[in-house]
Amino acid sequence: MFRQFIFTTSLLVLSGCVSQTVKTSNNAPEQFQAIKFSPILGEELKVETGDEIFVEGEYIPGQSLNITRRIDKLIPGSMLIPFPITIEPSALNMVKITRNWKYFCASPSLSTATFPGLGSVVRTGDCVGIRESIDGSEMQWVVDNSEYNQGLNTIWTLDLTMEERQEFRPIQSNTPFKIKTLSTIIFDGYYGKQLHFTHEYAAGSQTKLQQFTFDYDGNLNMLVSIKGKRFTIIQANNISLSYQWEKLD
Repeated sequence: MFRQFIFTTSLLVLSGCVSQTVKTSNNAPEQFQAIKFSPILGEELKVETGDEIFVEGEYIPGQSLNITRRIDKLIPGSMLIPFPITIEPSALNMVKITRNWKYFCASPSLSTATFPGLGSVVRTGDCVGIRESIDGSEMQWVVDNSEYNQGLNTIWTLDLTMEERQEFRPIQSNTPFKIKTLSTIIFDGYYGKQLHFTHEYAAGSQTKLQQFTFDYDGNLNMLVSIKGKRFTIIQANNISLSYQWEKLD
């Protein structure tokens, strides 16, 4: 499982994870393609035992919009019979990108969609929230209850008013939409006159772990390499490690 991170000047950190299942289209537009990130070369850094000394990978940036008041709407449904939806004040993360739309879905615990005589008409994987066209020209209240309808593509919408469009504008989120790859090196400590590290590589649902050890007698400026990533050990003890990256390719 991916660890939680934050943005710094040299590392990408993910400050949480989207609660809904992330969906993405093979035809996602260019502005949602992956961005690469990696540490800075030649900068002295310091970590304590158990900390990550390296984070590198690719991610698709995330967006969110804030619902600052309770939303109660009637959306035209089957045979144009309107059905009510509610959304409680919360942040709606972008959880799906299609060729034409970005979907911002509320947490199931903070939203409802019901139909007369049927009760709730959403299941796990469905969406109650807002969708915005890729070019930003349209915004709609949306209920995608395709899962409730046994996999049939079923989407109900209602245009936002101009006032609502001004109120609910997507902004950049600290939570990436999707992590494509993530490579991490963890400093496991200095003991037995050896430096111990764990390399973790994740791509999709696959994760690989590998341990590395290096003999160390306290000499300053010792150059080591893990998976082709070279860094200089400036100083190490049983509490912390000082180092700097020399080569990442």
